[in-house]
Amino acid sequence: MGDFPPNPDQAKVISSSEEEILVLAGAGTGKTTTMVARYGELVKNRGLEPRQILAITYTDKAAGELRDRIREMLGKQTENRNAPEQDVDLKESPAAVSMSNVW
Repeated sequence: MGDFPPNPDQAKVISSSEEEILVLAGAGTGKTTTMVARYGELVKNRGLEPRQILAITYTDKAAGELRDRIREMLGKQTENRNAPEQDVDLKESPAAVSMSNVW
């Protein structure tokens, strides 16, 4: 995942204290990047295990991209100096991303 400066709406999603968040936006607006950043926030800064988080998207392609970006992000040490540095072992806590087609 590349670094990006989130816009105000994206920043709200990433830092929200809500347990459940629905992200609706058009193609190319940064939904996947925002969801990956949110996932990282929950794991690295709030102590959740990857298996405790459910991310849902609507296409196989989007689910694969989200899963790959999450795995890449969690496989790296955190760069946030305020959070303890840690490696997340995906063999111990696999990232789960579900896909659902709605008709």
